[in-house]
Formats: sequence, structure tokens, C-alpha cells
Amino acid sequence: MLRRLPSKWREMMIRPLHVEMTALPKDSAFADFAGTAPEAGAENAITFSLPDLHVPFVSFHGAMRSYFEPELLPGGAGTIEDVSEKLGLSRRTLQPKRAEENTTFQKQRNSTREILAIHDIRNTDMSTNDMAYLPGYAERNSFLRAFAVWTGKSITEYRKGLEEEARAQG
Repeated sequence: MLRRLPSKWREMMIRPLHVEMTALPKDSAFADFAGTAPEAGAENAITFSLPDLHVPFVSFHGAMRSYFEPELLPGGAGTIEDVSEKLGLSRRTLQPKRAEENTTFQKQRNSTREILAIHDIRNTDMSTNDMAYLPGYAERNSFLRAFAVWTGKSITEYRKGLEEEARAQG
């Protein structure tokens, strides 16, 4: 069931540019909530504008993140076995579900690592060593290489770009 949000929150909501679903809803509740009607497609996908992807979650809560995040990522944890156990599923059940979604466990883990790293750079003064450790990288250099692949920049270059962006905005 989709709930109606208070008007002050609806004004701040991020709206998807495009929504694609393998099974379309039977009524307009989803379209009313999302602000756009979903289209039939081969996979479930939501497309947002690039600026919207950089808006921090209103519901972000550092204490809650620090509670949940350590359970599956730091220190190399976060294997498919760890996640399967946490979800109460067998590995054999989890893997086909990823295949149905045209993805793999490794792709999803890397995507999560990327999201966390970019969030931490934008919103914390965390050290590079801590940023490498929290998503489960055993070595700082592995994290730095992955970050360069994700963004096309070193962490230093990325931070400079954020500083320039902030100066340009006022």
C-alpha cells in the first residue's frame, strides 16, 4: 500500500525520469506516488536524473547505518554465504534470484560499495583507510583502484571536483 506523504515532503521528493516494470500495476496508485506512469519492459528499472542521485537520503541516520553496515561488509564479510544466511535463504536460492534480475551477487556488492564510498566522500571526513575497510576491502590500494574505475578519478580529484562544485553553487 502506498501512503500519502505530507505536502512539505512531496515538494522535496525526487521523481524518477522513467520507470520500467515487467508487470505493470493494475491501478494508478504507483504512478500517482512516483509521479510518472511505468512502462512495460523486459526488466524492472528506475531512471533518475544525475543531480537527484547526489541528494542525500532525508532518512539517512548515521547511528542506524553504523548498526546495520558492520553486519555484512567490514573486514571482508559480505560474501554470498553471509548475505544468504542473514536473509534466511540458501545460496542456491539467492543465486537464481540474481540471475532473474540479470545481475550477479558480485555486481550488487560492487554497486553497494560504490554507493557507500561516494556517500562517505560527499558527507563525511572519513579517512581513505576507513572508507576502504568499511565496505570490506582488505587493502587500501584495491579500494583506490575500484574508486578510479567507478568515477574515472582519484579520490583527491573527486574531492577537488566537489569543492569546485560547492564554490560554483555559492
